[in-house]
Amino acid sequence: MTIMLLTCKTDYEKILAREIALYNIKLQTKGHGWVLTQDTGKTASKDHDTPITDPCFAYHILENPIKLTGTSVNDFTEKLINLFTENIGQSRITDSWARSFLSSGDEQLIKRTKTIEKNWLNKMQKKCQE
Repeated sequence: MTIMLLTCKTDYEKILAREIALYNIKLQTKGHGWVLTQDTGKTASKDHDTPITDPCFAYHILENPIKLTGTSVNDFTEKLINLFTENIGQSRITDSWARSFLSSGDEQLIKRTKTIEKNWLNKMQKKCQE
């Protein structure tokens, strides 16, 4: 079973939910700028030939996202760094790579996300220099 987190423009959640229903994907919950789904295992598009790959109203599609919580910005940043370094293991990043720190339209959450991103970059740079 696949869980998917799809992001979209705020206030387009209902439209995205209706769109993914066309692929036989069950909506679990939604919030400002995102929907969380559960694949029934019978995922197919309207024409029953193509799997879901590019819904019109989705910005990002994350399969089996990991929920991470923290008691503070620093705690959350540390947990995020640990998760990241555990997943890359002994791999060495030598080229540019994409990263994305996103939040809903709430101004406080946007500021907190930017702070976490800044902390994460600073701490990762220090780790790389060790």
